[in-house]
Amino acid sequence: MISAPHCTPKAKPLEWRLLTNRVARTLEAVTELIDWYRCRWEIETFFNVLKNGCRIEALQLGSVAKIELALALYMVVAW
Repeated sequence: MISAPHCTPKAKPLEWRLLTNRVARTLEAVTELIDWYRCRWEIETFFNVLKNGCRIEALQLGSVAKIELALALYMVVAW
């Protein structure tokens, strides 16, 4: 559980839980897990744009080389 009890009088203290299979015994390890979680949302957004915005699943390309080229282009667009 992560909490930030010191906030403005009008704001509710921040408290959230991060469920993970990783062990974090030090503050550095906990911070690293939080950073991983933060990156997760960027990755989720990237693949959402790739899948829904670029319609990558609708590609009907006949060779691996064409698929690789299309993916390279769409990944730049999605980023």
